[in-house]
Order: sequence, then C-alpha cells, then structure tokens
Amino acid sequence: MKVYDLQDKEGRNFAFEVPNSFIGRSEVARIVGAIPGATLVRKPKMFSFVSEEEFCEWEINGVHFKAWEPFGDNSRFWIGPNPVRWTSEIQVVRHAFLQHRPFWGFFKWIAMAAVLVAVVVSLFAVWRR
Repeated sequence: MKVYDLQDKEGRNFAFEVPNSFIGRSEVARIVGAIPGATLVRKPKMFSFVSEEEFCEWEINGVHFKAWEPFGDNSRFWIGPNPVRWTSEIQVVRHAFLQHRPFWGFFKWIAMAAVLVAVVVSLFAVWRR
C-alpha cells in the first residue's frame, strides 16, 4: 500500500497518510489489530464516516496512536501518535500498512457502482408502474 510520510523539523517520520480509496475504516482497524503488541482501544463504529473524524485508537509499547480522516471527507487517513510527536513505534505501524495488500482494491468500487445502478434501475421500474 502507498503511504505518504509526514516529517518533523528534524526530518523524522512522525506520522503518515494512506489513501482511503482502497481501504475503509474497519480495514484500518484490522491492519492495526494484526500488529504484534498492538492493543486496540477503540474501533470504528458502524457509519462512523458520518459522525467521527477520529475513528480508531490503539497502543503499542505504551504509545497511544490514532487514525483519523481530517474534515471527515479527506482522500486520505492520517495515522500517527496522539499527542503528535516522533516515536520509534511509528515505523512498526508504517511497516504494517506498507505490507498490506487490499483485497477489494478497484473491485470494491466496481461492486459499489453495480449496486448503485441496480438500485436506480429498481426505483425507476417502480416509478414507471
């Protein structure tokens, strides 16, 4: 998976972003949950994209992390420590996301488009009666 590193003034990666076009909020929680030593503190709720910018929290070696979608409609999820600072544990989290290969990928969007077309066709058929 592609990650976009965020660096501090010293040039250290303190956080990163991942595109949310191929993974969803629950998949972020699954990736984090598979990291050895990670403890999920909060998972995304159903329909969290409607009401929550910050949707997942976890701890690794006592360092608290969060995942959030700035402004609730960004094209990327922000992944990093809370409070924001450099910590060596970010490399473990970053590595987990780099190794992840989304199952759905492009096919997720095709499936969603097919469902949308089916709904529109059904509504049109009902309307014509």
